[in-house]
Amino acid sequence: MLRALLVLLVMASSASAATWHVQADGLGDVPTIQAAVDSAAPGDTLLLADGTYRGDGNRDVSVNKMLRIWSESNDPEACIIDCEGSSATPHRAFSIAGGSDDPDISGLSVVNSWQAWGGAIWAEPPGVDVRNCIFSGNTHGCVFIADRGSPSVISECVFRDNHAYSASAVFVYYHHSTIIIEHSLFVDNNSEWTTVTVDDDYGDLQVRLNNCTFVGNSGYYSAIENVGSEDCELNNCIIAFGAGESSPCYDCYINCSAFYENQPDPGWLPPWGSGNFTGCPSFCDYLADPPDFNICSGSPCAPGNHPYGAECGLIGALGVGCVCGPSRAEAATLGSIKSRFRE
Repeated sequence: MLRALLVLLVMASSASAATWHVQADGLGDVPTIQAAVDSAAPGDTLLLADGTYRGDGNRDVSVNKMLRIWSESNDPEACIIDCEGSSATPHRAFSIAGGSDDPDISGLSVVNSWQAWGGAIWAEPPGVDVRNCIFSGNTHGCVFIADRGSPSVISECVFRDNHAYSASAVFVYYHHSTIIIEHSLFVDNNSEWTTVTVDDDYGDLQVRLNNCTFVGNSGYYSAIENVGSEDCELNNCIIAFGAGESSPCYDCYINCSAFYENQPDPGWLPPWGSGNFTGCPSFCDYLADPPDFNICSGSPCAPGNHPYGAECGLIGALGVGCVCGPSRAEAATLGSIKSRFRE
């Protein structure tokens, strides 16, 4: 219903904008996602029907104009781009060229990509919005943003079981811009270095991670590494069960965030910022398959429950989803988190 209303609003906002319907079986208005991109004019909307999209034309899609690429159902578990990539046959989902003026990708899953620098999405400036998407089983990371000028937004996304040398989920590079990552879940990603990398050659890239949850990620810095940005902040995030050789976060200002059982120092807290604490986040059901990373009503991450009385509001990507019981408040282990989350 919400997606249908959004589509009506988009169509009403511009009488000249068209909507292109794409189906995984090729029986839509055009046979593939690439054909829809090529046929569309700037400002058009591509609606992808539920299904699994594979093969030429549905991967390595080149986008060079402002488009909305949305799943029709807004259900990323039902609308999947399977890149079927490997070291022998590398593929990614989307390459977004410079000058495309802030395209919008929403409601999709991208799986099994294998491509250097952004296994799933590679985006040049001036920006990209990625919302309500799932990235799973991708190699060489998921989203690479080389941005200058327009802000980019990653919102309400899930990154799970992705792999890379540098950044297993998101790599942000360049300057003169703002990158916002919000209300997103990062689970069981592994890298030699980190989950999110910020690389700013000029020191003027503004980065904000707001209300994100990191669980069971591994890398030298298990959550985020900032190289060069003088304006990197984490606000209201949960970082738990990270497996690393150093602190989970490097060189970002951190506020109102919860840290729990991150290796090699389970009691680590950032030396800067305010409202940070160590404590079990009390997920609703981390032993479920898949786990439920909502927090229970008594969680220290729930609004009004901060252990030191700070007025932080909600901490983490997901809100209160259950009433606390003994099994939800007790500590978990990294092994149990990983074994339950993997299919």
